[in-house]
Amino acid sequence: MIRRVYPFIKITFLEGIRNKIASGIIIFSLVSMLSNVIIINLAAQDVGKIAIDFALSSFSLSGLFLILLGCGSSLYKDIDRKTISLVLSKAISRHEYILGKFFGYLLTLFFVLGLSSIIGLLTLYFIKLSHPKHFVAPFSGIFLGYIFSFLSSILILCVLIFFSSITTSSFTAMLLTIMIYFIGNSIGELRDFAESQAAIQAGFPPVFKKILLVVHFIVPDLAKLDLKIFSANGLPIPHDFIIFSVLYGIIYCAILILLSMKAFERREFV
Repeated sequence: MIRRVYPFIKITFLEGIRNKIASGIIIFSLVSMLSNVIIINLAAQDVGKIAIDFALSSFSLSGLFLILLGCGSSLYKDIDRKTISLVLSKAISRHEYILGKFFGYLLTLFFVLGLSSIIGLLTLYFIKLSHPKHFVAPFSGIFLGYIFSFLSSILILCVLIFFSSITTSSFTAMLLTIMIYFIGNSIGELRDFAESQAAIQAGFPPVFKKILLVVHFIVPDLAKLDLKIFSANGLPIPHDFIIFSVLYGIIYCAILILLSMKAFERREFV
């Protein structure tokens, strides 16, 4: 299977990095980090915290833009141009097609976001040299923050592939992915609030609590892969939190890819 899928992975990767969106993401990273250098000069003693938070937030947005704009329309282009019929006729099954797309996109994310992370880390190192007294967070925590943000981007990529497998419109798939992105970043806090004493005292309806529980079970909790608070404040990251978050991300991605392959097997192409 690897021999059959590898050429398709390579083609998807090369198509991804040649896309103008990839170049746009690199430019966006450069502009963001330049803005970071300018913004932290307006801060007083929170230079390190603001710089790290801004850098990781920009990196997360870069991943989202690359997934939506660079990867989002690729599958539908194959369908519209009848390329998919040619690919599937070359001894590649439908589930191998999904795997090929996934790993091709994954390599694209790794290449583009890898460059973006290097730009971000170099910028933060420059800021640390410029403001040594107000930048005390260790780079080990910052590096972990970038890794987990990358894992979050992979999860969003799997969400996009899943919606692309069950919908007939690239716009619908991207819209649903954006919704999952914003819900996933806030669902954990909403559930915690619903279970808090303050919510009970405020008369928060129990039915909403049950709805949030169901949504939290279905929608990925992206907050589990967000280490900005730890990285920006230089806080130690518990090992059990790291292990749980990584396993959570891997299992969720595996489930989404399996569901995507199952849905794509039943899809009809005109």
